[in-house]
Amino acid sequence: MKIAILGAGGTGSLAGAYLKKGGADVTLIDPNKEHMDKVQRDGIIMDKFIAGVTVRGQEETEVVKGFETMYPAHGDPFPVVIVLTKNMFTRQAIEQASSLFGPDTIVITFQNGLGVADMLLEFFPPERVGYGIMHLSGHLEEPGRIWAKIHPPEKISIHMKNCVKGAHDDIFQEVADTFTRGGFGTKFGFDEDVAIWRKLMINCSINLTCAITRLQVGEMCSVQEGFDLQREIIREIVEVANAEGMNFDFEQCWENYKNVSLPAVWNQHPSAALDAMHRRQTEVDWLNGAVAEHAVRHGFKAPYNETVAMLMKIIQANYDKQFK
Repeated sequence: MKIAILGAGGTGSLAGAYLKKGGADVTLIDPNKEHMDKVQRDGIIMDKFIAGVTVRGQEETEVVKGFETMYPAHGDPFPVVIVLTKNMFTRQAIEQASSLFGPDTIVITFQNGLGVADMLLEFFPPERVGYGIMHLSGHLEEPGRIWAKIHPPEKISIHMKNCVKGAHDDIFQEVADTFTRGGFGTKFGFDEDVAIWRKLMINCSINLTCAITRLQVGEMCSVQEGFDLQREIIREIVEVANAEGMNFDFEQCWENYKNVSLPAVWNQHPSAALDAMHRRQTEVDWLNGAVAEHAVRHGFKAPYNETVAMLMKIIQANYDKQFK
């Protein structure tokens, strides 16, 4: 199977590596020419932290070679394109890479947040679009080298569904099977929105809050107010999710987040915090900002998520003016 990764930074390179290990013919596409040149020459170096039951888990380094790379995108259409740009660059990336998309191309996104599939649906018919989530944390350390925190392969690492049930199921299943063969356990189904909302609870609780406070997750939680803020963020997300057809119990969601999800990210800066650290724009409009907008659509407010989003927008609009 030929697969293109549009947006081959940390997460995109990681996805490409596991697809390559699973037997796919993978082309990586990214505007970072230095990164693409290094990958073309030497492959992807993955410094992996395999999360385990122990405090430290397991660390290992792996090199995956044999990629084609592009910058900018050009050439004939691909059977499958996986979009893993930052959300704010998705529309521009698709427009600039239009030659990659033919009338039969399947387009999949694993980007975080609400509304990511909607962006793809602006360009492609729903029967060719799929979406899902990846359970990982990763970033580009230097050209050709990525750091990733990965859950054990016996756990589900990717949830994926298509926008139209029954459309091209064989292709979506083949993508899932390729990931799984590569060591990245993947589930393809039709009820994966539950997993997507649960991932949103994690992202909205830690990403922008850590970016605003300039702290690692555990450092933010070292005071009671850190826990209290996350609890109220999740409470509002449960309200929005249930208004959109989910059936979440808030106390169960909070206990699962506090006892399972939070310990797994305790000693790290989330991706939005790294963006803020390097004075980049964050995905605020698809995280807490999107939760606030969806609440308004249903006739109520999500003030904690709204306030977090407002603060983040103020910060990233004034990076050049902030005191040290």
